[in-house]
Amino acid sequence: MKTVIAEKPSVARSIAEFLGATNKMDGYFEGNGYRVTWAIGHLVSLAELDTYPSFGEVNGQKQTWASSIQRLPYIPTPFKLDCSKDPGLRSQYFKIKSLFESANEIIVATDAGQEGELIFRYIYALTGSRKPFKRLWISSLTNEAFQKGFSNLKPGRDYNNLYYAAKGRSESDWILGINLTRVYTVKYANSDIKVVSIGRVQTPTLNLICQRYLDNVNFKKTAFFTPTLLLKHQHGMFPVKYHKQFATNEEAEAVLSSIGGSIVCTGVDKSIVKTAPPKLFSLTHLQQHANKKFSISAQTTLDTLQSLYEAKYVTYPRTDSNYLSDDMEDDVIKSFQFLKTLGSLSGPVTSILSKKLSRAPFDNSKVTDHHAIIPTGVKPDLGKMTKEQQLIFLSVVERFIQTFSDECVESKTVLSFKIGLDGLFRVGGKVIIQNGWKAINLFSEFAVDDDDLSPDDENTSLPDVKEGDTCFVEKKEVHKGFTTPPQLFTEASLLKQMENASDTLDDTEEKFGIGTPATRANIIETILKRFFIKREGKKLIPTQAGLSVYKLTHNELIGKIQLTAKFEEKLKLISSGEYSYSTFINEISSLAATSVLSVYTNEVDPNTISMTSQTDKEKVLCPACKKGSLTENLKGFGCTEFKSGACKYVIWKEFRGRTLTYTNVKDLVLKGKTKKLAFHSKEGKPYEAFIVLKEGKLQIEFEKKFPVKA
Repeated sequence: MKTVIAEKPSVARSIAEFLGATNKMDGYFEGNGYRVTWAIGHLVSLAELDTYPSFGEVNGQKQTWASSIQRLPYIPTPFKLDCSKDPGLRSQYFKIKSLFESANEIIVATDAGQEGELIFRYIYALTGSRKPFKRLWISSLTNEAFQKGFSNLKPGRDYNNLYYAAKGRSESDWILGINLTRVYTVKYANSDIKVVSIGRVQTPTLNLICQRYLDNVNFKKTAFFTPTLLLKHQHGMFPVKYHKQFATNEEAEAVLSSIGGSIVCTGVDKSIVKTAPPKLFSLTHLQQHANKKFSISAQTTLDTLQSLYEAKYVTYPRTDSNYLSDDMEDDVIKSFQFLKTLGSLSGPVTSILSKKLSRAPFDNSKVTDHHAIIPTGVKPDLGKMTKEQQLIFLSVVERFIQTFSDECVESKTVLSFKIGLDGLFRVGGKVIIQNGWKAINLFSEFAVDDDDLSPDDENTSLPDVKEGDTCFVEKKEVHKGFTTPPQLFTEASLLKQMENASDTLDDTEEKFGIGTPATRANIIETILKRFFIKREGKKLIPTQAGLSVYKLTHNELIGKIQLTAKFEEKLKLISSGEYSYSTFINEISSLAATSVLSVYTNEVDPNTISMTSQTDKEKVLCPACKKGSLTENLKGFGCTEFKSGACKYVIWKEFRGRTLTYTNVKDLVLKGKTKKLAFHSKEGKPYEAFIVLKEGKLQIEFEKKFPVKA
C-alpha cells in the first residue's frame, strides 16, 4: 500500500480522484492500492524554548522570562519537534503516523516548494518513520499535471538541499526570534509594548517602514522655478519647458526676459520606439499589481491565488519566476484554446494563435522551483467566484495575453528651441502607431496603475513643426514647483523593496531580497497584527510602538536589511547545494550571541522616540503655563514642566486614526490649526480636514465652502 500525503484536504481529494482512491475514511481516502491523506498546514513545528528541560527549569523551579535572561542565547542541539496542541490536528497527525507505519512507500505531495517540503519532513521526522519516500513535483492540479507527475516521481533525497534551506530558515527564525524577543521584552517592555517582538525578516522590514516615514515627515521641501513658453505655430499651439530648473524666480525670469515675440525651432528629433510586452506574473509582482490597482492586500492576493490553484484554474502561486520552461509551448497553446472560448477575448487570442508564439517568455535559466503564474486551461464559472477571485484570475489572464501579444509601437517627437549658448526649450510628444499588448485591458473601470504596464500613459500629438520654423510666443510663465518627500510605503512598494533588497548593497552583483514570495505577505500581516504599523488608505504608517522598536533595533545587526539580505542569499545557496546548512546555523548562532550581548549593554530609551530630528525642532512654548516648552515622547507632546509638577499640559499623538507630528503640533499651538490632512472614516472612506485646537482640545474642522455670488 502506498501512502500519499498532501498539504491540504482539498488537494488530497483531487489526487485521490485521479488515483481512484474513492473510499472516504477517517482522515484519508483509500482505494486502488493508495491511501491519500493530508497535513492541514503545520501539524509539526519547532518546540518552544520553555519545553527544553535544560532551559525551562532550574533545580525544579520553572524559569520566568526575567529569571532566564542571563541564560540567553539558547541554541538547541538538536532542535526538538512538537505536534500541534489542537485536538483535531493532533488526531490527524496520529492518523498520518499510522499510515506511514503501514505503508511500503510514501509519496510526498505537499506543495512543491520550501514550505511544503518542510511540512512533510517535520512530520516524517517526528513520526520516526524510516520508510522510503518519493516526491511528486507539479505546478498545477490538473489531471494532465498529475499524470505527468506520478509518471515521473523523484527520489526524496533529490530534494534534500531544498529541505536544508527550509530547515535553515525555520531554525534561524527560531534562534533569533525566540532569544531576541525575550531579551528585548524583559529589558524594554512597558504598558505600550507588552512584547517587543523581534524577527530575522520582520524587524528589518519594520525598520524600512519606519525609516521611510521619518524621512517623509522630516523632509523640508524646496522651491524650484522653471521657465515655460506657450508657442503658436501655423498647425497649432503647444507648451515648451526650459531644460533646467532654477533655485530663484529671478533667475527663471531672466531667461524669459531674453526671449522676444518669436523663437525658431532648432531641432526636430523623430524616432520609433518599440515597447516589449510585460513579463508574466511571479507571486510578488502579482501582489504589487493587485495592491496598486485594486487595493487588495498582499496576504489576500496570496490566499485568493491559493484558492484558484486548488480549484485548478491557475498554476502554482508561490513562485519567484516571471518565465516559463522551454518545453511548455503545448501548455500555453492549450490555455489559449480555452481563453478563445471566452467571448471578449476571442479576437486577441485568435491573433496570437494565428502566428508563431513569441519565445521571449520561455527561458529555462530563469525558472527556479516553479514557472510563472498562468491560467491552466480549466474553464471557471466567473459568476460563482468572489470579487477578489475574479480580479486576481482575470489579472493572470490579462497578463498572460499581454505577454504573448505584439509589441507596442510609438512615434516619438522632440522639438528643441535653442537660445543663447547653452539655453534650450523643448517638448516631447508621442503617437501610438500600433497598440499591441497595451490594447489588452480587462479592467477598463480601473485606472492604469502598474509600472510594468504603462510608464507613460499620456499620448500627446504635437503640431507638424519643422526645423527652422518660426513659432510665436503667446505666453511666458515661470512655473513654481517643490521638491517632494520620499513616498510612504504602500504594500506594493514595500514588496518591491523587499524583493530587491540587494539594491541597498554595494558589494554584490547578485539579485536577491528578504523573505520569500510565499512569506513576504505574512511578514507584513504579522507587523500589522502586532500593532507596529497601521494602514492609512494604501499607506503603511508606523505606530509609536513600531517607532520604539525601530529606535531600539535600527543600529543593531538584527535590524539591518543588508544583513538579512545576505542571509537570504545564503539560504538560496543552501537550496542549490552551494552552501552548508551547518555553517549557516553557526553564523546565525553567532549573530544571536552578539545581539543579546548588545542588548544587555544598550541603554537606549525607547520612550524618547521622536518623529522629528532634534536639530529640526524649534521650541514651542507651552500654551498652558507659558514657561515650559513642548517635548515629544512615546504617547504625546508634553510640557517640560511636567516632571516638576508645575504643568501637566499634553497633546496626545493619536487622533482620529492619525499620528500627529511635531510640525502638526507646532501649527496647532502657533496657528490654531494644522494644514489640511487626509483621514479615513470608520468605513474606510477617505476625506480631508483640518485639526484645530480649541480650549485645549483637538477637534476636526472641514474646509468652509463659500457660496458663489451671482
